[in-house]
Amino acid sequence: VIGISSLATDHLILPRLMDALRAAGLADIQVIVGGIVPAKDEKVLLAAGVAQVFHPGAALDDIVTAVRALAAARHARQGASA
Repeated sequence: VIGISSLATDHLILPRLMDALRAAGLADIQVIVGGIVPAKDEKVLLAAGVAQVFHPGAALDDIVTAVRALAAARHARQGASA
């Protein structure tokens, strides 16, 4: 799981990151974003493949739970393909 923190419009480069991960054969790596992300941009990020967006004030427990779930799901997929 890759976590990105965005405090400005830098989150708009994430569709390119998602494309680069797919091009490198790493599409199974999950990406999450935290920070100031307007609703219209959140839709773009999710459509590009970002797994989840956390807004300011998100509970740390919710973030940890999401990261654990994403990592466990990837681990399960890896084990199934081995």
